[in-house]
Amino acid sequence: MGMLLLLIVGLLIPLVYVAAAAWRLSETDHGRRRLVAMARRLDGRPDAGEGRLADLQGAAEISAARGRRMAWGLLTSAARARARRMVGGVWTPVDWVLASSSRAQAAIAAAVGAQAVYIDIRLGLDALLTDGWGWCGSCGLALMGLAAWLRRVRGIEVAARQRPSGDE
Repeated sequence: MGMLLLLIVGLLIPLVYVAAAAWRLSETDHGRRRLVAMARRLDGRPDAGEGRLADLQGAAEISAARGRRMAWGLLTSAARARARRMVGGVWTPVDWVLASSSRAQAAIAAAVGAQAVYIDIRLGLDALLTDGWGWCGSCGLALMGLAAWLRRVRGIEVAARQRPSGDE
């Protein structure tokens, strides 16, 4: 419980600080430059804010509230870009598994098999044969649906089987 509270406070305080800074900095030219510098630090790339300052400079003729929303959007997009780069490497093995139907089916079978072994160990063979098969089947169907959805969302096409060249 204490760790969760520490995590929430650790994330909440910087977000409140950034929101207050975006609120103040979006109104002057110097403030806009500082806001773009803050977004660059948050993004982690030095070339991240090239077009952002021009966008905020063009916001001079709009209302202050709209300018604050644009500033907040600038900071959240920088945070999202950094998070996407940090977590992007996690998807590489998932994409590799989903690229082939045999690898995806093997991963699903391993997960369902592990669940069956767990049910057998914890509850016994009779529970696995009477009630557990439904849990395992629904888990397998859910994982197949998840794999199909991830393929569609991530734009992965299943690799076609290549036949060995030679005698036909």
